[in-house]
Amino acid sequence: MSRLEQWLIEAATALVPGGIEPPPAGSGDAAAWIRRGIALLMAGRNQEALAALDHAMALTESEPVGWLALTVARLRGGDWRGAASAAWFAVRLIPDDPDLAAAASEVFGGVRMVGQSLAAAGRYAEADDMFDHLLLLNPRDWGALHDQGVAAYRRGAFDVAADLLRRVVAESETPVALCNLGAALSDQGLAAEALTVYRRCIAAFPGHAPAYYNAGCSLAVSGRLAEAEAMHRKAIAIRPDYADAFNNLGNLQADLGRMPEAVESFRTAVRFKPDNVLAHSNLLYNMYYLPEVTGPQLATEARRWGETSGALGRPGVIHDNDRDPGRRLRIGYLSPDFRDHAASYFMEPVLEHHDRDAFEVTCYSLNKINDHVTERMRANGHGWRDVARLSDQALADLIRGDGIDILVDCAGHTHGNRLAMFALEPAPIQVGNHLGMAGTLGVPAIRHFVTDRHIAPEGTDDHFTETVVRLPNAFMPFRPREDWPEVSPRQPGPPLFAFFADPLRLSPMLVGMLRRILDGVPGARLLLKNSRYGNPQTVRHYRQMLAPLGDRFDFETIEGGWARQWPVYGRISVMLDGFPVTGATSTVIPLWMGVPVISLGGTHPGQRFGVSMLTNAGVPELIAATPDQYVDMAVDLACDGDRLERYRATLRATLAASPLLDCRGGTRDLEQAFRGLWRRWCRGEGG
Repeated sequence: MSRLEQWLIEAATALVPGGIEPPPAGSGDAAAWIRRGIALLMAGRNQEALAALDHAMALTESEPVGWLALTVARLRGGDWRGAASAAWFAVRLIPDDPDLAAAASEVFGGVRMVGQSLAAAGRYAEADDMFDHLLLLNPRDWGALHDQGVAAYRRGAFDVAADLLRRVVAESETPVALCNLGAALSDQGLAAEALTVYRRCIAAFPGHAPAYYNAGCSLAVSGRLAEAEAMHRKAIAIRPDYADAFNNLGNLQADLGRMPEAVESFRTAVRFKPDNVLAHSNLLYNMYYLPEVTGPQLATEARRWGETSGALGRPGVIHDNDRDPGRRLRIGYLSPDFRDHAASYFMEPVLEHHDRDAFEVTCYSLNKINDHVTERMRANGHGWRDVARLSDQALADLIRGDGIDILVDCAGHTHGNRLAMFALEPAPIQVGNHLGMAGTLGVPAIRHFVTDRHIAPEGTDDHFTETVVRLPNAFMPFRPREDWPEVSPRQPGPPLFAFFADPLRLSPMLVGMLRRILDGVPGARLLLKNSRYGNPQTVRHYRQMLAPLGDRFDFETIEGGWARQWPVYGRISVMLDGFPVTGATSTVIPLWMGVPVISLGGTHPGQRFGVSMLTNAGVPELIAATPDQYVDMAVDLACDGDRLERYRATLRATLAASPLLDCRGGTRDLEQAFRGLWRRWCRGEGG
């Protein structure tokens, strides 16, 4: 029995005893109708009680017990807004009764909880109605105003959220409100203003661990990585089991190339919070950067992610898609990267070359930022859905309603993924691929992974939790941009090696190989170029990591974006691929610009992108099988000027005629794989 109902029973005993029988027809005796309503409530006849009490309170507004009884009746009927109004009338009539105030507070709190639940379910208009009603009853209900701000934040109205939360903290400063205000400012790109709010919270509430955590996030966005790390460590000192802080500490360590530390931080986050899907995704993703990790170990960790993430398939899901093996298929691509992103070099040609007579394509865009590439993809004429703000359930309902036959995940465990949504099985066939992830996903409801025979050769099925579908050439075709310049002549001077990949791919093992390469070519230097080198703290870390190379290397950032960097390829003799994670776009683009790329082929998929790109580009002779061979090939090539000139003169033509750039043929290979999966499903052989 609630506090409110207890209070009502005690108050009812003061009334003249009455029964369930109604007063005489036309009676204006409000007290009699109230007694009848209470008796009906006690008898469990709520609808009749509600009618009696509504009638009573239409006769009088001055009976607090009547309002309380009506509050109970409305609560039992699920009318939270009406219950709050009735409780407000009761408190207004007896303002000094602490028991009544406490009981009414329970009702107002219940309305807030309903509003919070509606917002969490994405039903924002209904949530706003709840909060607006509470604020109508009490404009100084800072809790309701706070929750309305949080709901605005959830729906992506960050400016509205910030305005509401500013009003809250001006009158009722709490650590939660301050942190939520900081989040709303941060998501508007106002990192400095957000940091000021977090520091205000730390000063007022020094024991509030989330304030340090959030300050660390803002500092990281501003590139102040060392300060950010210190903030996360303070949060952990206050709350030693703070899984989110360990997760972000791991992100910082990864950004600085401290991969073993990062992996350990992610493991700690998962240990403290096994259902922390984001931390577990980060753990799996960053394990690829440890040279000692094997394909089966990655598959084991991916499977563990699937078991603890809530992404397990739902048994008994029935799909009523037409099982005609030859009909036009509906394909859905789900991605946060329908934009100027490395994935677009592979995705865009597939969208352009899909056979529209045999396949109807819908792009489900999780983009947070749209750009000129987004607009170009939209213009392909396929179906397009902007779904970033949808809940998993709403997204799954939309995909199912669109009748998608094959749903392709294009994010993997990278930022912005919606892997847990696949557990709702909106499509009968769900597929992973390499656009977002080097290898296996671990989602039980994603039962197939489309790769190629170079990335995942026969005998590597135990590297995947899915059924492996191997394409004969590249996993997807690549298309250079039309505005890329012609190959520029190689500039004279000592050999210049280059490493343009993400510096996270600079393992200690690779640094040792780079030292041997430079030792083997007197006068040679190494150029490292990446946007990460715009951060002085990052440069300090990698300068220390590359100390074995002496003073034979230089860092360059990407001032003005890659479009202004093309002349650099005229300076480069040989491009060096990373290890243990090898490159796709970072391999193909230099080839297009006439620069040979040396890549070391490893054992699991993350170590074999270079193998696939170079083989499908028509230059398999640039693939090394061992670290020693990687070193020898780089040294020999840098010292062979004639061979370098031949590559510069012929690489673009070789690439243009290769399977990698056969956009129509590569798309047909992919379509054939999709058709094969569909025919299996039509035969009842599983999704």
